[in-house]
Amino acid sequence: MARRTIASARSFFESTILPAVSDYRANEARQELAQAEQQAREVARDHLLQAEDRILAARNEALRTLTEVRDEYEQLAVRPPSAGDFSRQLQDLRQRQDVAEQRLAKASDDVDRLEEVESAPLEWFDSLGERLPAALLEFSW
Repeated sequence: MARRTIASARSFFESTILPAVSDYRANEARQELAQAEQQAREVARDHLLQAEDRILAARNEALRTLTEVRDEYEQLAVRPPSAGDFSRQLQDLRQRQDVAEQRLAKASDDVDRLEEVESAPLEWFDSLGERLPAALLEFSW
């Protein structure tokens, strides 16, 4: 039993197993490789679903905060407080706005990374295995 990435398993299958074994054994190995690829796609899909929920929640929270900040800016314009309070409230609003915009930018970056997972799930799974060897799949060959 060997732990491999999908890419290294495919390469090993094509270069070593396929030329050296009977059709029956080659089909068994081919089936094992296909099952591993399916498992990798399922892990990538699960990752996408979990990440999408987390990103959507972060995005919505950032947008809510930006809306609240906008409303509070409008309130400052309508009923300006004393100069000291105005300065403090304005600084607080700018800080909250900056934090919300940073969260929104992070959510956008996270979406970009998810697009990479979605477009190349096997490569993403292999990169996961390279970072976390326990995530590598076991092959009988």
